[in-house]
Amino acid sequence: MTDPRLAVTAQTGSISTSVPLLVVTVLVLVGFVFDGGNAITAHRRAVNLAEQAARAGAERLDIAALRSRGVYRLDRAAARGAAGAYLASTGTTGQVQVGRDGDGDYVEVVVDWSQPAVFAGLLGRSRFTGTGRGRARNCHGLATEEGC
Repeated sequence: MTDPRLAVTAQTGSISTSVPLLVVTVLVLVGFVFDGGNAITAHRRAVNLAEQAARAGAERLDIAALRSRGVYRLDRAAARGAAGAYLASTGTTGQVQVGRDGDGDYVEVVVDWSQPAVFAGLLGRSRFTGTGRGRARNCHGLATEEGC
């Protein structure tokens, strides 16, 4: 018959090799979640800035066309300037486009974003980058659907 003390002491230290591996795995996962969360936050901020700048531009109606012909059109230069001014006031740069489609005039703003990676930098990815887009139009009357 074997001594019960020998059975217990034969396994002493076996958990010590798996615990550091488990701790490192958990820390890596937490690091990637942290980096991913920062990247998602940076993207959402860029989208918010682009949408706000587009709304600022879409407020600029061509008053002369409205008064003389009753036509709701954007003053393209003023819309572009207002959107650019909003971006400048937030310390952001972006591209502003004023256009016209089947639903009328619109202002579209594209903002580039870049977020440094903390933990993903260990694997060679130093930054997360992307763009945020926002589009707005000036609607008048009763708007019954998304595009006015």
